[in-house]
Amino acid sequence: MNRTVRKYGTRLSAASLAVAVAFGGFGVLPAAHAEETQNVQQAVPASFAYLGDPARSKLIDLNALRVISTYPAQSSAFMTSEYYKMLELEQEAYAAVMDPSTSQAHLQAIARTYKLRLDDYMDRYLDRFWVEDYLYTVQLSIRAGIGDDSELSAEDRHTLDVIDRTFAQARSAKNPTDKNYRDAYVEIYAQDVLKDYTVEAPSTPGQYRAMVSYAREKLERNLQAARAAGSTEDYSAQLQAFEQAASDVEQLLNASASVKLVEMVTGYAQFKAQEAIESFDPYVPVRPYGEEKELRSMIESAKARLDLPRGIQPGQYPASAFGALSRAIKEAELALEKGDSRADFAAALDKLFLADYAFRNSIKR
Repeated sequence: MNRTVRKYGTRLSAASLAVAVAFGGFGVLPAAHAEETQNVQQAVPASFAYLGDPARSKLIDLNALRVISTYPAQSSAFMTSEYYKMLELEQEAYAAVMDPSTSQAHLQAIARTYKLRLDDYMDRYLDRFWVEDYLYTVQLSIRAGIGDDSELSAEDRHTLDVIDRTFAQARSAKNPTDKNYRDAYVEIYAQDVLKDYTVEAPSTPGQYRAMVSYAREKLERNLQAARAAGSTEDYSAQLQAFEQAASDVEQLLNASASVKLVEMVTGYAQFKAQEAIESFDPYVPVRPYGEEKELRSMIESAKARLDLPRGIQPGQYPASAFGALSRAIKEAELALEKGDSRADFAAALDKLFLADYAFRNSIKR
């Protein structure tokens, strides 16, 4: 299908999201009006043919839908339990999809769990505010720099029509809710983008090469740090696994493979880089995680609020609010002591944030 593709707005790739925390945050992605290019996928190398089987295709599609469902959110919102639960399963999915020996039954089981977690993920991130904000941004990006709609390309018109239909469905309810907007975004807009992801090659292949390069640089820095700390262990297997994954990305880019396939394989390469880095522990300690540090900091901030004035006068906080915040702090301290994974600390951080938010909003006015 020979189509001119233009991607709009600030986007998060699957690869950057999958290991965003491990690799220090979210990458800089193409500007709103990227250069138009003809990018139609070609036949992928025979060595990747196994990725087209039904169970793997299902997981690759789910991964792409998660990426598309991430577009409306802000990177600052990602330190949540839903994000980390999704991340843990995504890494399992990467490994299973890329291993030719993984059984169809195992892939199908992962896909069922993936769908459930993806639903929770979408519930968290696809609310009315972010969906409207994102789609409005796409509309403005399309119309920027043109005189009137007669100058729109066929692809521009199609995208605007999809957005109009998304809004129409979301607003068809008498009192539209976040769920109405989420469902409309997923059922109309996301499905349309997924079609593009299935038949078209990346319009900015350099983005994926940059992510692999960044992963390699971080891996090499941490390897040097492990050697400097006295490690004499053999890491050749881990390094080779990453380089093979990086080579797979390059092969698929050179073959103009589909966006959704390149996203999956790039995510796997970053996952293998992080896996290698974690093997350098204890020479290069993995802990404390960033989420662990954030939780410790929020606990201290929440404790400081316990000294605020209590009472029923303006500027004071009710006694019940202090009790609720104190209980939340104790739970967070227990999680800090017992937690073992990023997901553990993120869940506690998310919960304490909500408790702290409730406390701050309980002030008498």
